[in-house]
Amino acid sequence: VKKLLNKVVLRESCFYRKLTDTSKDEENPEEIESSPEEIFGNRLLLPSPAIKQESKTSEENVGLIVYNGAMVDVGSLLQKLEKSEKARAEMEQKLQSLEEKTGESDFFLLIQKVLRHIISPKELALD
Repeated sequence: VKKLLNKVVLRESCFYRKLTDTSKDEENPEEIESSPEEIFGNRLLLPSPAIKQESKTSEENVGLIVYNGAMVDVGSLLQKLEKSEKARAEMEQKLQSLEEKTGESDFFLLIQKVLRHIISPKELALD
């Protein structure tokens, strides 16, 4: 390393432009023969795509996904959805039963009024 540095360093300073820039007058640039290992660089040291796919499948089994920058647990959201659907169905049934009860009570009140002759037939027609 020291030998290489001594070639490019003058008076303890290295001029990067002199190393990278070449004149346009040179028609014959040096051709360097490179081995396939040098061409690929460090790509051979990187993990293969198959390993990345395996890690993705393990993440899918967990049920976590990234949505708008936040981790979302799909399983728990589905459970919450089922609970809310059950609660909604129960509330609808209670509402229907209350409507039936109020409808029946209104009907019975009307019958009682008619039987007691409290209201006249004109008032019945208005209701």
